[in-house]
Amino acid sequence: GLVGSEMCIRDRYNTPAMNTDATHPQPEWTRWISWIPWALALTGLGYLVGLTLWLGITGLFFPYQLDYGEGTMLHFVQELSKGHGIYRTPGGYPHITANYAPLTLILGLILTPVFGMTYTAGRVWTLLAIASIAYLLVAWVRREGGPWLPALAAGLLFVGAPYIYHWAPLYRVDLIGLALTLGGLYAVYLASQPANPRGGSPTEEPGLKKGYLWLAAILFVAALYAKQTFFFAPAAALIYLFFFVARRHAIKMGAIMAVLGGGLFLLINILTGGGFWYGLVVSNVNPFLWPAFWAQQASFFGTFAILCLLAVWYVVDKFGLERATPFREKVSILDIYLPVALASVLLAGKAGAWENYFYEALAVLALCAGLGLARLGRHGRLPYQVAAPLLVLAQVALMWYT
Repeated sequence: GLVGSEMCIRDRYNTPAMNTDATHPQPEWTRWISWIPWALALTGLGYLVGLTLWLGITGLFFPYQLDYGEGTMLHFVQELSKGHGIYRTPGGYPHITANYAPLTLILGLILTPVFGMTYTAGRVWTLLAIASIAYLLVAWVRREGGPWLPALAAGLLFVGAPYIYHWAPLYRVDLIGLALTLGGLYAVYLASQPANPRGGSPTEEPGLKKGYLWLAAILFVAALYAKQTFFFAPAAALIYLFFFVARRHAIKMGAIMAVLGGGLFLLINILTGGGFWYGLVVSNVNPFLWPAFWAQQASFFGTFAILCLLAVWYVVDKFGLERATPFREKVSILDIYLPVALASVLLAGKAGAWENYFYEALAVLALCAGLGLARLGRHGRLPYQVAAPLLVLAQVALMWYT
C-alpha cells in the first residue's frame, strides 16, 4: 500500500509541466555541477548538526542546571517520586505550583531508576525528541516523492538550527511536545493517503486508515500534556479532515481527543482541588511585551529567511504552476498546518517566551523547504538544479555559529 501510494504520488508529478528531463535532456556533466554546491551545503549542515549533537550529548553528563527551568523540572520530578502533589492553588505553604502538564515530568521520573535523580533522566528525552523530529521531516519529504537530498536537508536544517542548539541539552518540555504533535500530524497525513491508489471509484470516500486517526488523537493529547500550547497541529488536523476529507472523521477524532484529554484534565483537576487549572492556565497568564515580540519576530524571520523563501516556492509551485490537478485534490494537511503553525509565533510576545515559541513554525518551514527543494529539482534544468543547494548553503550562512 505504501509503495503503491508513492507510485501514485510520483505519477502525479510526472506531467510535462513538472518533468522536463524528457523534453529537455541535460548533459551528464550538469549533474556533477549541481553536486559541488550540494557537497558544500551538506558539509556546512554537518558542522552545525555536529555542534547540536556535541552540546546535547555532553549536556547529558553535566550535573547542574543549564537553564533556569531545569531546576524546577527536576524539583517536581523529585516531588512526584515522593508521592507529593505538584499542582496547588495559592492557599498555603509550599508556595510553588507546576505550570506545565505532567507528561514530561513523568517521562523523567521513569528514567530515574536508571540515571538517578539527575538532569540526565530528562535530557535523554530531549535528544530522543530531536531525533524523532528529524526522522519525521525526512520521512515526510520522501513520502511526498522527494529525493533523498532535499529530504535530508529538511531534517538537517532543523537539527542544525541555532534555536535547536540552544535547547538540545535541556530538560524542558518543548521539543518533547513538538515531537509528539508532529507525530500526530504525520499520522493524519498517513491516514488520508489512498488505501487503494490504483483502484476504486473516484466518487468513493477516501479510504482513511482509522488506526492512524486513533494514533493521531493519542499523540495530540500526549503533546498537550507535555505543553499545553501545542494545540495548533490538532486544530489544523481537524480543519483538514472537516473540509477536505470527511466531516464525520473530523468529528470522531475531535470526540476522541475531548474524551481522552478533557476527561483526564477534569479528573486531575478534581483530585488536585483546582490546582491543575491554576497551574496550567491561571499561572501562565503573563503580560504581553510588544518590544520583545517584534525583536523576536525579526530575529526568527531574519535567521530563517531562506526557509521562508523555499516555503513560498513550495506553495507557488504546487498551487500556481502545477495546474493538472484540481485545487481540492492538491490540498494536504501540511498546507493547512503551514499558516496555522506560523500563527503560533504570535504567542512569542508573552513575558518569558524565547526561541522555544518558534519551534512549530521552524519545523513546518523546514518541512516545506524540503518539499520546495524537491520541486526545484523536478524542473530538470540546470539553473533549478544548482539553485536548490545554493539556497541551502545560503540558509547555512544565515544560521552559522561557532
